[in-house]
Amino acid sequence: MSERGIHAVQAAGAPIAVDSAKCTPLYIGMAPVWQLADEKWKDTIGKAFMISSVDDAREKIGYVQPDRGAWTKEYSLCEPVFVHFGDNQHLSAPIMVLVGKCDITESTSEESATVTISGGIGYLDVKGLGILSSVSIEGCERGKDFDASYDEYGQWIVIRDLTGELGKSVAVKYKTVKDLSSIAMSEATFDVVDLIEQKVGEVPTTLLCPGWETEHIGGVESNKTVAQRLMDINKGQIDNHWYTTSIFQLHSENRSKAEPEVLSYNYPKAKVCWPYYLSDGLVFHMSVIYAYAKLIVDLRHTDAKGVPYESESNEEIYLRGCLCDASGNVIEQTDKQADALNDIGIATAKFVKGGWRTSGAVMSNYYADNVANIEADELNDVAVRMKDYVCNDFQSTYMDEVDKPLPPRRVKEICDDYGIALGGLVSMGALLYAQIAYNAADNTAAGNANGEFVFSIQETNTPPGSLIKAKVSYTPEGLNAYTEVSS
Repeated sequence: MSERGIHAVQAAGAPIAVDSAKCTPLYIGMAPVWQLADEKWKDTIGKAFMISSVDDAREKIGYVQPDRGAWTKEYSLCEPVFVHFGDNQHLSAPIMVLVGKCDITESTSEESATVTISGGIGYLDVKGLGILSSVSIEGCERGKDFDASYDEYGQWIVIRDLTGELGKSVAVKYKTVKDLSSIAMSEATFDVVDLIEQKVGEVPTTLLCPGWETEHIGGVESNKTVAQRLMDINKGQIDNHWYTTSIFQLHSENRSKAEPEVLSYNYPKAKVCWPYYLSDGLVFHMSVIYAYAKLIVDLRHTDAKGVPYESESNEEIYLRGCLCDASGNVIEQTDKQADALNDIGIATAKFVKGGWRTSGAVMSNYYADNVANIEADELNDVAVRMKDYVCNDFQSTYMDEVDKPLPPRRVKEICDDYGIALGGLVSMGALLYAQIAYNAADNTAAGNANGEFVFSIQETNTPPGSLIKAKVSYTPEGLNAYTEVSS
């Protein structure tokens, strides 16, 4: 087993409030959109949004927080909202969410309930399933006589008496959504990813679909799983341009089953995490915790915000708790057991200096016994992401050059200008080496005549220190002090 880690660790960084355009994660999943006040709430399905707070989520996609346990897959987008923007948040940077395209069934008839009004407020127990825009009170006008909204946990509908005329109780009618457990992720959902920049104005660098990884597209087992579909996107580019990686959750209930499960990924663009995390009775996907840690790391460098030259491994998990399985059963893990998971390409957590920290700069293709056969640019998350970053940054920087005159002078300027940018990455330690050139071997007169110009960029990432060891040995030199006293 290879050694990793060090037992003297840095403290957590200060809270950050920044523009995260270069490192925004995209979460794909489902949300309780029927909790929106707009009667056209179904128009939200299949759309992408930037979310900057829990309240923002309530207004755009709805929000549910369970009393205990994990977020179910029909509420999967609510979990990252909690992790990024909950009461203990350390970061004020937006995230991107895509509500999966699916069919949501409404009840065919209205349900009725008598709501007790006290102090001008009453509560309707709908267990999060009531369609907010359908709430009505006979003889009353919504917005004038009464108002309705969901409570902070997305479980109850709150009825507010705006005139004091509702009395001590009132009959309320409403519709509900049905059979959410049968919701499936459609192929059409992933078609939206290529259009994501047009929809929200940004391109994600990390893709996640927490809780949905093993589900089949359209619910049909002959189709690909959600994880396989995301890996297809990672293997190509978003909208034929932008490179991404994904973070996945292994669903195995124990360590012995996690090892064979990771083999279904075995791809350098995928980071896989195990197990889950339990905090205040709530169960969190380790993949979401890693995505949050990655955003913190990418944004905290004042010299280069958004440059992914530091791994999210060895970051404090701000939610106080312990490791668990998907059902919330506690899982104990030693330092050596965590290293053993890293050795087979699984990112996990270690208990260090009184708290849990992320552990694993590895991607799912990593295997300690096969390191000699792994390409250097696929050995760790930093190597993979920095190569993606340079590709994305070069395209973004010189997009305006397309279909414009490109004389030899401008070709040289591009080499000089981007060479300076690459040199800056080397100076700050983000890269060990970087160079851009316009080589005759990569270009031909025929290609130039057709408007094709090829620039050659070479880069070497700065490797993360996976083992820092102090060699301590005994020496008798100190005993000489006694000889000096006697003399």
